[in-house]
Amino acid sequence: MQVSLIMDNIVFSLQRMGGASVYWGHLLEAAQADPTIDLTVIERSDGLNNKVRSNLNVTAPVILQDRVPRRVAQFVRASVPAAESLFHSSCYRLSRGKSCHDITTVHDFIWAYYTHGLNRAIHMAQIRDAVLGAEGVICVSESTKRDMLRFIPGASNKRIKVVYQGYDEASYTYAPAERKDQVVYVGSRVAFYKNFWLSAEAVAASSDVTLVIVGAPLTDAEKTRLDALLPHRYVSKVFPSSAEVCQILRESIALLYLSEYEGFGIPVLEGMASGAPVIAKNVSSIPEVAGEAGILLDEPTADGVAREIERLRQDRSYRDDVVQKGLQQVKGFSWDRTTRETLDFYHEMFQSRANR
Repeated sequence: MQVSLIMDNIVFSLQRMGGASVYWGHLLEAAQADPTIDLTVIERSDGLNNKVRSNLNVTAPVILQDRVPRRVAQFVRASVPAAESLFHSSCYRLSRGKSCHDITTVHDFIWAYYTHGLNRAIHMAQIRDAVLGAEGVICVSESTKRDMLRFIPGASNKRIKVVYQGYDEASYTYAPAERKDQVVYVGSRVAFYKNFWLSAEAVAASSDVTLVIVGAPLTDAEKTRLDALLPHRYVSKVFPSSAEVCQILRESIALLYLSEYEGFGIPVLEGMASGAPVIAKNVSSIPEVAGEAGILLDEPTADGVAREIERLRQDRSYRDDVVQKGLQQVKGFSWDRTTRETLDFYHEMFQSRANR
């Protein structure tokens, strides 16, 4: 059956780069390439500078919607063609058309757990409205699904599908490399729940181990604190390429991923695929992603993490076993699987409408 699908590219206007953009880019490419999908794209011209969007060759019909200011547009319903269609938004929007049947993807509930006041109220209302207004909901992990049912109990009567995300298999590959006395931290340091400073303290509690910090440039305040905590034992790698990150991971004792909360956790896959053991907190979606391959700590402390680093450093046989488990674990995740299962869900949703 031919599926009429409208994809809303609003996320490309809301961020220059990010996990949601990467996810959406893969879905858009897959839908466009599928002959059973009759695709129409809604987007704004200010989204064309998004790093993912700028690398996409969109050949499907495009409807530009620039009339409403961007920060307003993300909260209002999208105008859509009148034909019977599925409508899938990249960031919690619903369609205005009565003939459209909405699907939304729920990534996480960071807004519920880690924001407060008006900011929390606005974004939680948006997520709640998108979920309750949709006929189908895609969650990126079982953990996110549990959170959704906790914060939005009315979602229990929706058609819900858990579809795991993937990782860049071309960039993150394993090749044997000499291990250096270093561990890696990847990602935001501003969000306190990511536990960057716990990672730094764990390295401080380790002997002669360097912390490689991948991400944004260090601030002066961060440098001052790191100089006191880890004198001459940290290195900053500012926004390296994926291939460069992979090489750093291959050469490292471990990836430290001690986040308090994740909707999914793509860096865990990237670490394991590159051959880096992953030390992480046993919470939210991380057990689903890491499986038996992760070194998962219920209540990580600096000393506890340092002990795990030292074991990996000293026990080659143990480290090799963890690496092999990780390489096996990542075989269950790919963007091909993500897009295939999502397109299958489109067909299920469209077929269910046709049968009514």
